[in-house]
Amino acid sequence: MTKAKKSIAFITAMAVVCLAFGLFAWHTNKPSGESALAASAEQILTLQIGNPQMTVDGESVNIDDSGTVPVIIDERTLLPVRAVVEAVGGTVEWDGDTRTTTLTYKSDVIKLTIDSTTAYLNDAAQTLDVTPVIINDRTMLPIRFIAESFKFTVDWNANTQTVTITVPADAQTPDATAPNTDTASKSVVVYFSATNTTEGVAQKIADYTGADLFELEPKEPYTDDDLDWTDDNSRVVKEHNDLDNTDVELVTTDVPNWDSYNTVYIGAPIWWQEFSWVIDEFVENTDFTGKTVVPFCTSMSSGLGDSAKHLAEKTTTGTWLDGMRFGSSATDEQVQEWIDSLDLPASGGTGTTAAASTVYMTTDITPEALVEIYDKLGFEPEGNVAVKMSTGEPPNSNYLRPELIGDLVKKVDGTIVECNTAYGGSRSETAMHEQVIKDHELDTISKDGFVDIMDRDGSKIIPVPTPATGASSTITENYVGAHLENYDSLISLAHFKGHAMAGYGGAIKNMSIGIGSQEGKCLIHTGGQSHDSPWGGDQDKFLESMGDATSSVVNFLDGKVVYINVMNRLSVDCDCDGNPAEPDMHDIGILASYDPVALDQACLDLVYAQKDGDGASLVNRIESRNGLHTLEHAAEIGLGSREYNLVSIDS
Repeated sequence: MTKAKKSIAFITAMAVVCLAFGLFAWHTNKPSGESALAASAEQILTLQIGNPQMTVDGESVNIDDSGTVPVIIDERTLLPVRAVVEAVGGTVEWDGDTRTTTLTYKSDVIKLTIDSTTAYLNDAAQTLDVTPVIINDRTMLPIRFIAESFKFTVDWNANTQTVTITVPADAQTPDATAPNTDTASKSVVVYFSATNTTEGVAQKIADYTGADLFELEPKEPYTDDDLDWTDDNSRVVKEHNDLDNTDVELVTTDVPNWDSYNTVYIGAPIWWQEFSWVIDEFVENTDFTGKTVVPFCTSMSSGLGDSAKHLAEKTTTGTWLDGMRFGSSATDEQVQEWIDSLDLPASGGTGTTAAASTVYMTTDITPEALVEIYDKLGFEPEGNVAVKMSTGEPPNSNYLRPELIGDLVKKVDGTIVECNTAYGGSRSETAMHEQVIKDHELDTISKDGFVDIMDRDGSKIIPVPTPATGASSTITENYVGAHLENYDSLISLAHFKGHAMAGYGGAIKNMSIGIGSQEGKCLIHTGGQSHDSPWGGDQDKFLESMGDATSSVVNFLDGKVVYINVMNRLSVDCDCDGNPAEPDMHDIGILASYDPVALDQACLDLVYAQKDGDGASLVNRIESRNGLHTLEHAAEIGLGSREYNLVSIDS
């Protein structure tokens, strides 16, 4: 039903298995009941490379509803272990906060943490030869460790390319039963649509998931004139300007058979950066206890921002996932890929508190691929569009060349933006910086031949929003280039690589240090301690301040931001180094997302997958600067999620 996601050909773990946890393409809305079989005698499971079915005691069943198949990559066999563990009555759990996977079978419990060589078998520490790494929503780990821990045996037939897993009779869970399909997840899509756009997305969700539909209808329907937000006398403008008018009475808020639903998709158009207040009555007066609530919205231009969080705050019941925003021309594929990325309970369980973000990827580093991955995001920029990138320190930095990025910049009619450096060099003064831009021919691709050095006229102070998560920010205000206020939308176009101080540079560095004025750069580097020097600050406070600064920029632009990282020329040194070390790691590809945390995490995971190969020096640079702390803090303050669904766009 959903297309099988492609495995990435640079996995380095030895004799590994693929643990498809909640974010994997296992479509929990439609469980494969036959896969959870148990036996009272010795149990034998077989899986064959390229075959979407496995056998359990001779009976063929689908591995999952997504058509997932075992694969061989670089002479290594990858198996979908969730299907195996659950087929014999075990369980698989994923803790996104601690990035820990727990496998339970009978009385044995295995716990493994991403990027850690320490595993636990029944609370006793064990050392792994290979660290678990998330690649394409899969945790890679040693098959022998699982087999021996659970007392299974694993055999490989090279002629038939078949893996046979034998579960001894005395190792089985005697009361394991097949899931009851009568209690499988039942979903409903509840929506309000002003112009049929939201209704179109609601229908796509229902078509794909088999969910029921329920429309929220105002007792007094909105006319075209009512919806004219440019008219100060229109109904929506008057309602927006007077909170007392936002209590819109609905025909009914009673959804038939409400208690039978485990998952509720709730959608509405975005009005003034928030979910339309038309659905407030439903949200405020409905009991969502025991249900997973999945918000979605539609908008011509406005981003999601914090609107989904604000909607969830209108009630105290239910498990609310992160929201998703769709443009006016959302495709079936975009809706389906989003649904596939959600970690939904199979039968009304507790679910998760945050959905994984989608990160798109291509291994093709060409102008055409860059435009294609941008198009995949479905972003519809409004007004003046800024394209934030590094202009590159001369003479030999690895900045993104105009030959690669020119087509995209021109497609969005974007103005390349940058700020002066705080460390000296050839870009610390506007006149010198302009010459570098001309020498690098970036003016030839930017709108009207103009690259905006945004702090040429000084700084603009913008606040760092208070984290809705309850966490604390390290800095409370951010000094950005004053010209940022001239832009309505922004595309972060970052060259992912190492960095002498941060360990690595990606989307978050590009959005924080890159948009900071010279004064702002000093504040970020010193964790808010200095306005005139970038040196001498606490390292962790510096890393945290980058996340805080990024949050302030996203908030200032009302969330109208998308992020693209280009993983080529992967030197340990940043583009602010005019003579960087020659890369010793191969190029990887281009990745893009609406979530800067998920995007940088995906890039790091791809690098860490090569930590024992040609990525060793870059991994060493990252770890020597405690670079992962940037993402730890960014996720803590709610900037984004470290959990992601990596979707290849390569055909």
